[in-house]
Amino acid sequence: MLFKAHHHWLFQRISAVFLVFLYPLLLFWFYRQRSLDYDELIVVLQGSYAMTLIAVSILVSVYHAALGLQVIIDDYVSTSCKNVLLTAMKCFALILCLLAFFFLFKIKTLEISL
Repeated sequence: MLFKAHHHWLFQRISAVFLVFLYPLLLFWFYRQRSLDYDELIVVLQGSYAMTLIAVSILVSVYHAALGLQVIIDDYVSTSCKNVLLTAMKCFALILCLLAFFFLFKIKTLEISL
């Protein structure tokens, strides 16, 4: 159990470090796009840099949140419903990622004429 807890702690910190750099980068990138109208913004969002930045941010954020929730569930929930909550949390994280990537795919395939 200690080995698993150590990995959770380590991966939680690694994902936090990634988020410390990803969020300001993402916010700065969106701030630079503030003067674009809708069609121009969609074209910029369809670029590989924007898609990669957003996709990595989503993955790392959901992974970081899932690790944190898993630790909370492990520490503070009684053993009778712990497995159900852990499974529900992991399913929710998976669904959240799938929905986010579905919407990114929809943005990527939008037909915009400038």
